Amino acid sequence: MKIGPKGVIGSVIAILIGLIAWTLKVDAGLSFVIGLIAEVIALQIDFYDRVMKDNEEIIVSLNLSRRIQKNSKFFPLLDSMLHYLNGIVETNYEFFTKIAYGYMIELSDKLRSIFGGELKIVKFQDVQLEGIWLLNNIRKSLFATSVITKDNYWVSDEGSEYHKRNMEAVRRGCKITRVFILDSPTFLRDSNFQKTLIEQENAGVDVRYVLSSFLPEGATRDFGIWDEIMVCYLNGIAEYYTSNARLQEAFKLRDLILNYSKVFAVGKEGQVDFSEVSLPENLLLVSAPLQKEYAQKYCYGGYLDESSCRWYHESWQYLRLVDMVVTPRLNGSFFIDYISKIVETSNELNILICGLADFEMLAVVLDAIGPVGQKNHKITVLDVCATPLKIAEWYAHERKTNIITRQADAKQTGFHAETFDLIVTDYFLTKLPLEDQAIVVSEWHRILKPEGRILTTIHLSSNHHGIQADESHIHQFSDKVERVALANSKSLRLDSKKMREYAEKYMRKNISYPIRDESELHHVFNGFELSIVSTFTSSVETIDSKTAQVVALKIG
Repeated sequence: MKIGPKGVIGSVIAILIGLIAWTLKVDAGLSFVIGLIAEVIALQIDFYDRVMKDNEEIIVSLNLSRRIQKNSKFFPLLDSMLHYLNGIVETNYEFFTKIAYGYMIELSDKLRSIFGGELKIVKFQDVQLEGIWLLNNIRKSLFATSVITKDNYWVSDEGSEYHKRNMEAVRRGCKITRVFILDSPTFLRDSNFQKTLIEQENAGVDVRYVLSSFLPEGATRDFGIWDEIMVCYLNGIAEYYTSNARLQEAFKLRDLILNYSKVFAVGKEGQVDFSEVSLPENLLLVSAPLQKEYAQKYCYGGYLDESSCRWYHESWQYLRLVDMVVTPRLNGSFFIDYISKIVETSNELNILICGLADFEMLAVVLDAIGPVGQKNHKITVLDVCATPLKIAEWYAHERKTNIITRQADAKQTGFHAETFDLIVTDYFLTKLPLEDQAIVVSEWHRILKPEGRILTTIHLSSNHHGIQADESHIHQFSDKVERVALANSKSLRLDSKKMREYAEKYMRKNISYPIRDESELHHVFNGFELSIVSTFTSSVETIDSKTAQVVALKIG
């Protein structure tokens, strides 16, 4: 490393400051910090202009590295000092990050021994600048994942800039492997994202993909392994590690993800064929972990539990995977037959789905109206909790259709009077206490157009004060869920013990409020001409239950 005249001056200043501190017998720790500040000042004087002009040049202060080695016990002071220096060199941020990364590249082996095997740098001001600088200075290789959600980083301005730096690194001879972890393959429909992938593939980047639902729990991570000597994890901030233990963890995670990943298919004309990336036959393998994520983020309270409905929405689709809960498909022929008949006589229907556990009621409605109907008819989905609305939006995107969602209480929807032609629900009404059922039906009456209809299913039972599973049913249900989950643990990627936890909590908290009989049913649906299409008894989650399939026509 060459030191120019200004650098010599800066170094002399640094030495003088160090001598003054030593002469005055300043505390060793403070002396170390003062020396570091002086050294960075010296570096700034000599190298700043050259750093700005030559992005590939790596700046390392030999004096600084020696100080660090000799004063390793004072390393905890380095973090606070860097934060202090950040204010000093605020306008020279790129230079500041260059020095920091210089330590990692040039001194990584020494850092492992000096600092007990680990170096961690967090909370840089701008993760984007860090990533770009790292790409500018990478020497051999980069393995990286990129978790793709609805807000796709790669189609943003920042992502485009980062993409350019990837291309430059490849042209310098660096080997880059990138695995795109997709929440859904539909994100690949974005033409700008496709262009980015094709450019990386054509440039020589080893581009791969995997659906996040296919990965084991905890493997969906945004991280990179730089030159095999440093790992960086991204989670709002950037965390860098150089210890051997951390690197070995990262290597294992990399190998696991590569094992699950696939390369994009190449079409006849040598172009990447994105159509090969499709959802699994069992859509729940994708949607169950996604709904779980939504539940953890959005569930605060709903119809089933005022404190939090997370226990319900988090477990629902996992219990569906082992076929242990009742969905609208049980009454699918009833819904599809009647909706199809109504659609045949109407060009533009305004349909409301009121209350839902996930997207299955929406799926049934879409099946009933068909592809053409999806363009002509307007579908609105309403629930008091955001989680089922989010998963319904996701499903609509998969079906390439548009829906409207509204988070509101069914007792007071906020819709204008006479808005809807049809309201569709499945067992929703009998999830509510008896006093709320009449209020909801009254609201439905208000927002339906004249001669509008309700299609719904209702639980009937003389025990209308609330049916809840006893301990015998809880254990019976949980045992079965655990057995089925264990038998299908590989194909469905299920943890049988976790599934048992879901099952027990679901059964303990789930309460149904059946309507007593057909006479009471007519009373609840005041203002409607009621038609009970069919009644039947089935075993609902190990409990025998009578169902009424109901069509209600608004008459007043």
